[in-house]
Amino acid sequence: MHVEPKGTCSLGDTWVDFPKVAAGHPVTATAHTTLAEDATRDADGYAIKLQCEWTQTADPYTALIGISNISDTGNGLYLSMTAVLSASGPQQSRLQVRRTDKELEYAASTKGELCDVTLIDVDLDAQHVWGSLNCSSLKDREETEECAVSEGYFYFENCKQRQ
Repeated sequence: MHVEPKGTCSLGDTWVDFPKVAAGHPVTATAHTTLAEDATRDADGYAIKLQCEWTQTADPYTALIGISNISDTGNGLYLSMTAVLSASGPQQSRLQVRRTDKELEYAASTKGELCDVTLIDVDLDAQHVWGSLNCSSLKDREETEECAVSEGYFYFENCKQRQ
C-alpha cells in the first residue's frame, strides 16, 4: 500500500508491504507472486496467519480477507478488510489495522471513510481474489492522525466459502 500523509500522519509518505518481503511489492495491478503462506514464518520469525472467506459468491462478490504477522511475544499487526468486488466498478469496503490485542490502530470503516476496492480478477473455482484499493481517509483510533492509501493491491489464494 502506498500511504500518504493527509494532515497529520506519522507514517509519512511510504510504501507498506504486509507482510514485508525482501522482493519489494509482491502484488501490483498487473502481477502477483505468492510470497506469504498461512501458518509459516517470515524472515524476522513472525508467524503469518491468512484468512480468505467468501460470503457472497456472485457479482458483487464479498470476501472477508485478513493477514496477521505476530511475534512469539504477541507483538504484531492484523490487517483485515471486507472486500466487496464487482465487475461493474469500484465498491466501498472496510479496512482495519489492529494490534494483536485487537486494539484499533487505523481504520477506514465509517460511512464516507470507506475504501474504494476494484476487482482485478476473481476465480471461485481456483479460489483466488485479486484487487486494488484506494482509501481517501484512514484514521487512527483517537482520530488525531489521518492518512490516505493512494494505491494498494491484494491477492489471496485458497479462499473458502464461509460456513
